[in-house]
Amino acid sequence: MPPLKVHSWGGVGSQLFAYLAYLRLSKMYPKRHIKFIHHTGGITRREFAIFDLVERANLQIVDDFSRREPKVGSKIPHLLRNFSLSKIIRRFIGHLLKKSKLIVELNKSPDLALFRPWTLSTRGTYSNLSISVAELKYLASHFLNLSSVDIISTNLICLHWRLDDLLNLTEKQPISPHRIQFTLNRCRAEIGLSEPIKLEVMSDSPERALTEIRVFPETSDVEIITLNSYDFRRDIKRAIGAAYFIGTNSKISIWIILFRLVFNPSGKNNLCYELESNLDNLLSRAHPSSLIKFY
Repeated sequence: MPPLKVHSWGGVGSQLFAYLAYLRLSKMYPKRHIKFIHHTGGITRREFAIFDLVERANLQIVDDFSRREPKVGSKIPHLLRNFSLSKIIRRFIGHLLKKSKLIVELNKSPDLALFRPWTLSTRGTYSNLSISVAELKYLASHFLNLSSVDIISTNLICLHWRLDDLLNLTEKQPISPHRIQFTLNRCRAEIGLSEPIKLEVMSDSPERALTEIRVFPETSDVEIITLNSYDFRRDIKRAIGAAYFIGTNSKISIWIILFRLVFNPSGKNNLCYELESNLDNLLSRAHPSSLIKFY
């Protein structure tokens, strides 16, 4: 029988959610060959990063990223007509494939009930699947080589600020500096004025993030370190062990929060309100989203 393919797009955070779907389907169909298909395409090129988790025999990388701009000229109307027609045909075929359950769109845990023994492919965001403590510990062990965390210091704030690819989008924007400033001030008030504050910044645009933060008058006496190394596993572990964490609109921020709830339960967690529904779907009653302050 053909393999059941789990398609993945995006960076490390998105790939981890796709792997969560891959794990679930492997348990549902232990005798089927489940294949992980990673696509490099998107607004920016996304390389596969979770080699530690997916066996090479079950992995396929599709290099479909393209920077090509559409050609302009007298053939545009003809091309548009062909594109519109092909788009209608693709939608019709896609509808038939989903209706027959050959393709299943997987976004939330209830969608798992849509799978059939003959399903061939799945795609979706996967980021609203509920996740168990056992699954989090498994991912922490196999992906981060993490079984326990030492709390780094009581006055350390770690900020993960996604900027780079969002700076050029119209439909999605990075979290504004003012919201970051508000949350930093709240963390600082909780720590108290008697202790020196340390701030570690994880960002895909570390120089831009540092420039924005240095404008805040409240950070004039704060020791700021930018984590811009390529060792993202080390940076994630640093964020898990920080006393305070501030996450932005990134799936990596979601994963850091999830790991912190298990390995650093006394840590203070802050996340942008845009991701509150994601956390509600992901978390169980043992780790309610009430443990997180949304800003």
